[in-house]
Amino acid sequence: MRTLPPATGHGARRRLRYTIPFDVPIYDDQRIAVVEFSAHTHSQRPSVYVNGPECRRHRYLNGSLCTWLDSDPPRARWVLSDGLRGLLGHLTEHAYCEARCRDGDGWLKPEAPGRHPRPRDCASCSSRR
Repeated sequence: MRTLPPATGHGARRRLRYTIPFDVPIYDDQRIAVVEFSAHTHSQRPSVYVNGPECRRHRYLNGSLCTWLDSDPPRARWVLSDGLRGLLGHLTEHAYCEARCRDGDGWLKPEAPGRHPRPRDCASCSSRR
């Protein structure tokens, strides 16, 4: 189980950070998301971390969610005009897909192109080798 990233400290790059609790549908499970935007670049692509069990196939190496690709059409990814409520929809859907994956069901959303190996240290994937 991954812990959330530490708070930004002195000398670190400045970021806008939001902490958002949310429920995972059907699984009666509550998660906490930490959403970070780079304050210097006015990034429209936040880094998002969610506590609790994870599916390592659908996270970046730093533990942030791989929720959409920048090349996805706007309707399939989050854009700034969607606001935090729209971003929460993507996070909730991702957490639900991870929970399904842990239960041995398939990933519901389209996956990024290319090979997606099952990491040995992923609780979701280790039972399905």
